[in-house]
Amino acid sequence: MLFNDRPTETDLLHRDPLAKSFSEVLLSGDLKSGFVASIEGEWGSGKTSFMNFVRGHFRASGKTCLYTEFQPWLIGDRDALVEQFLTKLRTVVQTDTPHQIARAAKSVAAAIKPYATCLKAAKFVPGSAPFHGVIDQIAGAAGAPNTKNKDLVALKQKVTKALTTLETPIVVFIDDLDRLTPSEFLEVVRVVKAVGDFPYVIYVLAYDNAYATQALQSAGVANATQYLDKIVQLRCTMPAINKRDLWQIFEECWNRLSGDFPHRFLDKHKLEDRLRQFWTPLSSALENIRDVRRVFNRVRLVVPLLNGEVNIVDVIALETIALKCAAIYEIIRQDAYVFCRGRMPFTSLSESANLDDKQRFQIARDRVVEQFKLAIPEKLCPALKQLIEALFPAIRYAQAFGNHDEQSREGHVSMSRNMDIYLHAGVTIWDISTLAINEFAYQPVERARWIEKYRLSGLLLQFIQRLGEIPALSWIDFNEGINQLIAAVPEILEAEQSVVSFRPYAYLWAVIRQHDEEMKTPSHSERLEPMLAQATQLGLAIYALLNLKGDPAVGLEPGANVASGESEIDTLIKKFTVAAKRSFDDRSIFGVRWPEHILRGWYGFDPEIFAVAANSIFDNDERTDELVLALSPLCITVRGALEAHDWEATWLGTHGGLDAWRNAATRRLVEPDLPSGLERCYRAILTGQLIDVRTGIEHER
Repeated sequence: MLFNDRPTETDLLHRDPLAKSFSEVLLSGDLKSGFVASIEGEWGSGKTSFMNFVRGHFRASGKTCLYTEFQPWLIGDRDALVEQFLTKLRTVVQTDTPHQIARAAKSVAAAIKPYATCLKAAKFVPGSAPFHGVIDQIAGAAGAPNTKNKDLVALKQKVTKALTTLETPIVVFIDDLDRLTPSEFLEVVRVVKAVGDFPYVIYVLAYDNAYATQALQSAGVANATQYLDKIVQLRCTMPAINKRDLWQIFEECWNRLSGDFPHRFLDKHKLEDRLRQFWTPLSSALENIRDVRRVFNRVRLVVPLLNGEVNIVDVIALETIALKCAAIYEIIRQDAYVFCRGRMPFTSLSESANLDDKQRFQIARDRVVEQFKLAIPEKLCPALKQLIEALFPAIRYAQAFGNHDEQSREGHVSMSRNMDIYLHAGVTIWDISTLAINEFAYQPVERARWIEKYRLSGLLLQFIQRLGEIPALSWIDFNEGINQLIAAVPEILEAEQSVVSFRPYAYLWAVIRQHDEEMKTPSHSERLEPMLAQATQLGLAIYALLNLKGDPAVGLEPGANVASGESEIDTLIKKFTVAAKRSFDDRSIFGVRWPEHILRGWYGFDPEIFAVAANSIFDNDERTDELVLALSPLCITVRGALEAHDWEATWLGTHGGLDAWRNAATRRLVEPDLPSGLERCYRAILTGQLIDVRTGIEHER
């Protein structure tokens, strides 16, 4: 349900006492000369609702009054303005008069008709040059009236006499004058003063005073403020909105919104805590009831598409910025990545190619901050500045801070993924739903479905990575879930394989280690020893050991010495080398994904045993083929694309010796049906050339 912008009948801002006083003042004065009052306030400040309260107090006063509304902004033809105005007066005295004044009211209606007809016949209507002269003469301006003018003056006097006899206040409410163009605004004011300057007629005009002054100046009135003061005898300015009143209105909208679209993954208390954090700048930016309702209407449009992925409070803040300053919102849409963790402006500053990433980040950040300064309106500067800093904490620092997993999980737009979801109005097919990672953690029956979905869409690695955001306590049967993921890793699609290398195990181990540290169980031995018993889990085990040894990004280089001592990790490393040799001997290592990393880890931990094992296979062509294919990915040079094998400079000299490998290559290359991958590997070994593993083309060194 949208929040409408219609005037309210409920006194949400506690203005009814002022409306009562306003109505009493109007009715208590001498109305024989008529009266003009104004209700003044900015757009959206509640002028129309206040006018309704005033009307209610007129009716409750017990005095006989007639009421009508004149809406000049609905009259498309400006030349019909006077005619429509007088028709309104005539209609109200004809149709709304009590029985006791019916006869006098008929006299008023009878007098107004010829007065209006004469004006129309003389073509003295708004927008024509003669009209201005005539109404000035009617108002007593200097000039010699012609015959038609004499008729108009006489006819107006008849209307005046009839209204004096009626002796009943007629209240004419004219709202939304600030919707008119400057020239139209001036015409209405002149009509009120000249054509409609009657006894017992009370005009209540509603407009924005700043706009009224500007409109009169634009229409050629030199002293706009004095001009209004001569016409309006009582000016009532809308009081400033109390922050507590605004909060009650905001809270009502919030409760309806959060009830219709609850955040899937946060409890209400966390959302309300964040809302309180944002309330101070929000209450300064949202200046009136209309602002609040328009923001929540914008939010209601977006929130259903976000599927609970983005924090509703952040959406409210962003939509407030969009409503109050479109220029700032556009900067955020284009450049908010500068303040979001997860995206860096690597290509946004072509002139900064020689700078490192941190320097380029700082330049981009300073540039956007300067754009903010230029675009934020002075009036809203403090409020919008606080909102932006609350949304993007990194605006005050070179880097984001805080618990990033928590920020991501709670839907904060300071995380680039959540900002992307907001900007794209939903989770794209290239992203992982927060619903998915939460269901995987605490609904075991859904695990197979999510694994298959993201495996087929080429996003399984991204899915595993995001599982690290889940708190340990949220998991149900954690080990079962991890085992399902380990089993799924070999099934990663080719499109994802080309860019993954060793990362599946990195992501998996990050999830496992985070969970174990939070739960403080099990020990590393209890976690890793079951992996060492299965060849299919040795890849994960070697990554865990390398990570625990202190270099998770690179691991141990071939030939690196293992630190002495019998720590828990050293004991596990020894057990790993035993498991690796066992899987090498029974050849199960060659049936797993990414065997090269297991071999490399084995060689790094125990190069002597590895060399003995490697040398033992040269009298068996099938085993030699297995090893060369297993080691070849470690020799692929990446220079924008997979380029070639450089065997001599890396592994061949240490694994069996270069001569043994060349002998094997000579023997195998004579085979007529040798698979192309093997043929290129052996040719690179034998010739020392760089061979493109995709095409077989030789390259110069």
